[in-house]
Amino acid sequence: MARFRESNPLQWEYYNGSAWGSSPSFGSAAKIADGRGTVSVAYLNGKYILMTMDQGFDCDTARNIYIATASSPTGPFSAQTLVYTIKEYFKGQYTRYYTPVIHPESDNGRNELLLTYCLNFSACRLESCEGDYLDPYYYRVKGIRVPYVKIGL
Repeated sequence: MARFRESNPLQWEYYNGSAWGSSPSFGSAAKIADGRGTVSVAYLNGKYILMTMDQGFDCDTARNIYIATASSPTGPFSAQTLVYTIKEYFKGQYTRYYTPVIHPESDNGRNELLLTYCLNFSACRLESCEGDYLDPYYYRVKGIRVPYVKIGL
């Protein structure tokens, strides 16, 4: 894990499993949590939130989004809670997806966390950009809301 202060974004610090230092550490001691294909981390209501998704660009059959929380950025994180399964298909094939993002700043007043991911314009086992146009339903950001109570916020 790495971090930087808002006042100095060019000076990074790295967690080595027990302390922060000026150079990265490799190996299991520096690991803070298990992630899947892609990961996003944010802070809300006194908790660090880890959003992780199955790998969505390599056409794996698992297509799930999970959330885990911790009181510290270095963990320990809770067990991952399944919050959503990506359901989009394109021409009968799984769509590709990527870029998980947590949006704690998007408060809708209903105690729900906004999560987004991006759909690609293609799908597994299909050529990229198949056809003469791009369907506007694809190649865009998709959002879901997760109740705070479901993920311990």
